[in-house]
Amino acid sequence: MPERRLLDTTELFTALPADVLDDLRKQAANRTYDRNELLFTQGDTAGELFVIEHGRIAIATKAPDGRESVLAVLESGAMFGELPLFDGSPRSADARALTESRVIVLEYEPVREVLQARPELLWTVTRLLARWLRATDEALGSSWPAATTSSSSPSPKKSSPAWSAPPASASTKPSRCSRAWVGSK
Repeated sequence: MPERRLLDTTELFTALPADVLDDLRKQAANRTYDRNELLFTQGDTAGELFVIEHGRIAIATKAPDGRESVLAVLESGAMFGELPLFDGSPRSADARALTESRVIVLEYEPVREVLQARPELLWTVTRLLARWLRATDEALGSSWPAATTSSSSPSPKKSSPAWSAPPASASTKPSRCSRAWVGSK
């Protein structure tokens, strides 16, 4: 049975009542991955989330031309693979073990059952998703050029920023928040 502390400290599960955590922990499993082993691939159908017990996992996407962009390198205690739990979409990135890694694996269905049985817990999820969105907004905001208005045109009653795509040199490193990415995910 997976170590309780790890589920207790992940953002998604930290605010859940002890009885709910106990039930989820009983349904979780441990898996070990060798260095360079894929946990999942971008586009895969998703059905489980992961918490790193020890090791390092890289989250990366591939561009159509084959270039890989590393979005994050996650370590002990980090949770990943949870986004399809909420939207049912396929995996948005690859996950690869950078070192021998042991992870806790929890299928989505028990989590969904808890949320359906105790809908008040959805507020915890809503706060978490809002925090991730804010962190992403901040990370993107800090990587984009400052908003400007044209000084040669007559000034409108309200100035509107001239937005452009981030420069090619924009960082694709994760922000300090483990789930905020600069670049595409």
